[in-house]
Amino acid sequence: MTVYFAQGSESELVKIGFSRRTWSRMSEISSAGSDKLRLLRVCPGGRVAERWVHRYFAGARCHGEWFQFTPEMMTIQIPEEFQVDSDADTKIVPARYDINVEKRIQESIKDIYAHLRGADKIVASDANVLSRTARNWLSEANMPSAAALIHMLAANAAFRTSIYSLIKDLREHREIGSREAVK
Repeated sequence: MTVYFAQGSESELVKIGFSRRTWSRMSEISSAGSDKLRLLRVCPGGRVAERWVHRYFAGARCHGEWFQFTPEMMTIQIPEEFQVDSDADTKIVPARYDINVEKRIQESIKDIYAHLRGADKIVASDANVLSRTARNWLSEANMPSAAALIHMLAANAAFRTSIYSLIKDLREHREIGSREAVK
């Protein structure tokens, strides 16, 4: 299995992908569009290596697996620990952050709503759910759905500020993790 760098003759964008059959893959991609591809280089590795390369060149990403060409694409060496065929072949685990997202959401709900008289009814109204469901969230028995969270974000500025703070913290941890993974 290889990670390939293939450049479009018209767009000059570089597709970074992986395949067991690199030459067949080039033909498939070229025949799917009008921009003919030329293979720039291949490197050992599979899906894990491809993900590493995508993160490494994230600043040059245009869309999907397509990137602006940078000269470093011709010389980059994929670290040996990423040169495995599949996720199952690696001991590498997804990045772990010191932020428990579910716990922070539950804390936000409790901090914003629990002290209010009729909190369950207010949460239910903001989230567009039943009061019983809101009571479960307030008691941390379960978590709101994505749709309920979006309703709450739209309805309550304090809750929105709290969740934006969580997003900011996650973004910072991810950026630190990405920089460390590339080193």
